Amino acid sequence: MTDQPPLTPAQIATLTSRSRWIGVAFLLGGLAILGGFAVSLVSLSQARDRLQAEVTRLDHEIAARRRDMTQVETLERTVREARSSLDGGETAQASEILGQAAIETPAAAPPSAAPDRGSPGRIYFQIRAEGQVAMYRACSGSLRSMGYDVPPYELLGRGPGRTELRYFRPDDAVGAGSLKTVLEACLGEDVSAVEVPIRGVSPQQFEVWLAE
Repeated sequence: MTDQPPLTPAQIATLTSRSRWIGVAFLLGGLAILGGFAVSLVSLSQARDRLQAEVTRLDHEIAARRRDMTQVETLERTVREARSSLDGGETAQASEILGQAAIETPAAAPPSAAPDRGSPGRIYFQIRAEGQVAMYRACSGSLRSMGYDVPPYELLGRGPGRTELRYFRPDDAVGAGSLKTVLEACLGEDVSAVEVPIRGVSPQQFEVWLAE
């Protein structure tokens, strides 16, 4: 085995320079990988936000489509209770049942229709438990006295962590602000006004989702 001649200063400088460039290349490659990972995280977050918005929109559309069925079921239940009371000779009880039904279903227009021009809006209540019916009745009475159209409540069995007033058109933001103040006084708790854009929803249509 022959001894290798020692490297000259010029050769050492060349090798050192090449090592530096290799190091820079590895560093840039690593940064590119990290940058791509960060972009992927941002994209995933944006995709999640879009999906969450779509889920919320569909949730509202489902609730809106259930309203007709809910009103019919409510009236059918009222008729059964009133008929049972009459069959049992409880005329006063039947009168009370029908009177309460008249309060909760005040000759309202179909839910899909726009509120009357003289009404400040239509407000749907979504409650999560029968124990919240009293809150609905107290607020609905006050709101109707102010001219709002308030259809029967819908029992969903679930709700947000904080009571929400939802509106669906940007030009209803001012009306939502005024209604928020009324609801906070009526319910005795903070209410969040939340815009949920859904195409095709009539103007001045609102939903109150009582908190869990």
